[in-house]
Amino acid sequence: MNTFQSMGQRAHLAAHRQDGAALMVSLVLIFIMTVMGMTSLRESSLQKRMTTNAVHRSIAFQLADTTTTTVMNDTDQLMKAYDAGGENIEVYSQNTDGLQVVGKIRYQGMSNAFGYSLGNVGGFQTLSFEIRGEAHINDGQISSSVLQGVERIVPAMQ
Repeated sequence: MNTFQSMGQRAHLAAHRQDGAALMVSLVLIFIMTVMGMTSLRESSLQKRMTTNAVHRSIAFQLADTTTTTVMNDTDQLMKAYDAGGENIEVYSQNTDGLQVVGKIRYQGMSNAFGYSLGNVGGFQTLSFEIRGEAHINDGQISSSVLQGVERIVPAMQ
């Protein structure tokens, strides 16, 4: 009987020793799950910033391209650049709420417009321009620039 009682007492003592082990295991598991959750939150925040940056870059490019197209189709601005004689002039500028858009144009020279003379030698000329559209978002953190060359065929200037 002594052997039976001593085995029962040992089992009872072993059960009391393991009471804290379950608590420690559960605390370690909760800690690991918390670290995993924080890591996934940080990754999603990084992905959000990367996506926002990609969208802003796309918007900046589209604004710069639209600016060059706007300046290119404005004959008055082209003639201002022609009159400036090769100087880089700013013809379009907009600055609102962290967004800055600038259009610049420069006259590069004149040449004969071959194939457009209609029988008259020197009846038409080609005017060459360089147009640059720039867009800056968030105070220049994201920028885009588009450069286009444009030629306009005009009647010969005397």
